[in-house]
Amino acid sequence: MNAEQEHQPSEGTLQPGLAHRRWPRYAVGFVLIALLALSSTHLRVALSSAVFLNEIFPDAPAYPGRWVTEEPTRTFVQFRHEDTYKPALLYRPGRAECGGGIVLYIGLGPEYGDAHLDRLGRAFSRNGYSVLIPMSEPMIDYRLSAEEHDIAVSAFTSLQQQSNVNPERVGMFGISVGGAVVVNAAQQPEIQDSVRMVHSLGGFFDASQVLAQMSLRAYQVDGEWHEWEPSATTFRATRNSLVPLLPSEDRSALWELFGKDETEIPSDLTPEGHALASVLTNRDPSRVDKLLGELPPVQKEFLDAISPAGDIDQLTTSVLLLHDRNDHVLPYSESVSLANRAEEVDADVRLTLLDHFHHVRPDQDVGIWSQARDATRLYRHIFAMHWTMDDRGVFTSPLDLLPFVDRPDSC
Repeated sequence: MNAEQEHQPSEGTLQPGLAHRRWPRYAVGFVLIALLALSSTHLRVALSSAVFLNEIFPDAPAYPGRWVTEEPTRTFVQFRHEDTYKPALLYRPGRAECGGGIVLYIGLGPEYGDAHLDRLGRAFSRNGYSVLIPMSEPMIDYRLSAEEHDIAVSAFTSLQQQSNVNPERVGMFGISVGGAVVVNAAQQPEIQDSVRMVHSLGGFFDASQVLAQMSLRAYQVDGEWHEWEPSATTFRATRNSLVPLLPSEDRSALWELFGKDETEIPSDLTPEGHALASVLTNRDPSRVDKLLGELPPVQKEFLDAISPAGDIDQLTTSVLLLHDRNDHVLPYSESVSLANRAEEVDADVRLTLLDHFHHVRPDQDVGIWSQARDATRLYRHIFAMHWTMDDRGVFTSPLDLLPFVDRPDSC
């Protein structure tokens, strides 16, 4: 036995209290390892994605993100569009700091006070984003407007100019028909190279096909037709958007035709009214293209204007699509078509299909395994969104997790 071995204590001869004196070292080591792990891009984005997912669901057992973030603020603001000002809601992080931005377009109806929307806005803000939600008068009245994507462009540039928003980290998020609005806006030359990400939840790709599928009571995916029962919202929005484009003498008869199972075309219609009535009463998929082609130019131009389909090759940003297979407002075939066409033009696109949403809300009553499967898909989708939006992680350093750490309040 050499001298070094003689002085090496055995396990049975450890001095009392030595192990207790070592545990702080282990604790410090664990904290250092944890901070090093959090500095990993994937783990930081994973954490922010988990916080976001937790925030958007009601009645969660706990909301850990609220322990380390201040309550976001919510104010009514206006942004400039051409020679006017448009109303909007603005969510901001509770503590002023340089972060990203999201232009959030919701669907149809007066939903700006909705609890689901409020949770979504606050979830984004707790992750460091300022969220601008334009309040569209036509969409409040269940109407679509051919100019809405231009207003979305103005909202985007306005958000970029906020002092606490990094203009290179501004994306767009659309819900229901708002998904089509933001995808349309992201194609516009004024901002197409500046949009960090565009996200559509339950949106549509081609309004003409939605009109045809609504009339057929069926949608097509991968060459196969599936029965579909459109919601009252689908009929209402299509009616409110298309009937005012008809001659006045046709409007009453066509107004009554929406949502009914009637297959007889009303008499005494003008050629314009007859063309739309022919689409609404059609139940034969083989006649769709012919009947859509016979629509009057004003209606075809309107349907083209509100659809992302026409200029999809102008998309230069990442596209994330989320849709429920059982959607009765807009069929999930629309997101499938958008994803397929985006891939054809080499756009960066991700499509996630779910089974437990009621259009854009997680309300479907499905089994526990379906819920678990959808939760996994949804988490991976949110991870991709945060990964795309952020400077490789919402938290720019592990210390940003701590509520007392100072960060720059302007960009």
